[in-house]
Amino acid sequence: YDKSKGQLEDITDDYIGKLRRGAEIKKRKEVSLMPALTPKWAKERYHVGTSSVKVDALEYLPQEMEYLLQEMKTERQHIKDARPAAFVTFNDRASANSAATSLQAYDETTWRMQPAPHSDEVIWGNLSMRYKQRVMRSLGMWLLFIAILVFYLPITAAIQMEYLLQEMKTERQHIKDARPAAFVTFNDRASANSAA
Repeated sequence: YDKSKGQLEDITDDYIGKLRRGAEIKKRKEVSLMPALTPKWAKERYHVGTSSVKVDALEYLPQEMEYLLQEMKTERQHIKDARPAAFVTFNDRASANSAATSLQAYDETTWRMQPAPHSDEVIWGNLSMRYKQRVMRSLGMWLLFIAILVFYLPITAAIQMEYLLQEMKTERQHIKDARPAAFVTFNDRASANSAA
C-alpha cells in the first residue's frame, strides 16, 4: 500500500510541476503488469494473459490502493476478533517477574500470566483459542487417553500374557525332554574323594 501510495504521489507531483511550468505532458506514465505478479482482480480488469500489459499509472494505482486498503481492513478485523493474547516486554527481569507472579484480577481465569516462550515455540494459530476452548480440548485429550487405557491396554495385556504362557510351556517341555543331570552331595571330604 505504501509503495503504491508513494508511486502515485510521485506521479501526481510530477504532473502538477509540469502543469505549473506550462509544460505539456506528452506521454503519461505507465505501469507494467506481469502475469505472475499481478493480483487476480487486475488480471480480470486489464486482461493480463501470458504476456505483460502496460496500463496508465493514474488509473491503475488508485484502484490497487483501494484493493489493498480493503484487504488490510479485512485482515485487521480478523486479527481483532481472533487474538485474545498479548505479549508484553519489560526492561528488566524484576519487573517481568513481578508482573508474572502478581494477581491481576479476582478471577484467576481472566488473566493468565507466564514468562514468554521463545518465538519458535509459539504456535501462532492457537493464540485465537479462548480459555474454555483450551479446557475442552484438554478434557477431550484426557478422555481419549483414559479410553485407550480402558480398551486397548487390557487387550494388549491379554495377548502378551497368552504369548508368555506359550513360551513358558515350550520352555517347560524343553526342560522335561532334556537328560537330567545327577547331583550327589557328600557330608564329608573323605567320602567325596573316595567316590571320585
